Amino acid sequence: MSTAEIVKATPVREAKKGEFSPYQDNEGSVAAYGGDGFCIVVADTRLNLDYAILSREVCKLYQLTSRCVLAASGMRADITALVKRLEIDLTWYKHNHGREMPTTAVAQYLSNTLYYKRFFPYYAFCILAGIDEEGKGCCFEYDAVGSFQRVAYGSSGSAKTLIQPFLDSQLNRQHQQIKTEPEGNAVPLDSAKILLREALTAASERDIHTGDWLDFWVIHANGTIEKERLPLKFD
Repeated sequence: MSTAEIVKATPVREAKKGEFSPYQDNEGSVAAYGGDGFCIVVADTRLNLDYAILSREVCKLYQLTSRCVLAASGMRADITALVKRLEIDLTWYKHNHGREMPTTAVAQYLSNTLYYKRFFPYYAFCILAGIDEEGKGCCFEYDAVGSFQRVAYGSSGSAKTLIQPFLDSQLNRQHQQIKTEPEGNAVPLDSAKILLREALTAASERDIHTGDWLDFWVIHANGTIEKERLPLKFD
């Protein structure tokens, strides 16, 4: 057999195509609840990469103003870039206007910022929590390209499917025929604290990407933020 015939008879293997993705999901869970004169926002501190734990003490809550906090899950690098951009723009706003941007205006500006990057979006799933101009707690839920809505409470991250039904049941009394507790933002501060802590504690038992510590922040109408770190599941 000639060399040409040998080459022709040899099966040709297709080139192996390498796959590249600019994104990675570092998981974690966040939740928030807006009440009458206060807003609670919570997040776990575990930073994941697939089934590896990169850090156990990463804060996923970012104070943007004295009355506004951003909670975000997704890709840590993109979230860091997003927060830096927001902090710069909010600082310029304060210098130019002599006051902080209102929480509802921050909510719209965050939407605009995410939408501007829609063709190569930040891999960040945000909840903006704070106090509005009327002194009431407010929460805004976002997708990666800036679509958002104001809600009484919300959650995001790897344990959202565990946390959200619990909040629907306990805070909004959905699917319950006998409603003995007030609905929506009529829930008092102490009861809301207990419910949000129980929601994240239970989620950490079922979701391996949620755990270690719980950052628990309470934003008050007077502009103060009460911060606390509580233990969650460590394994």
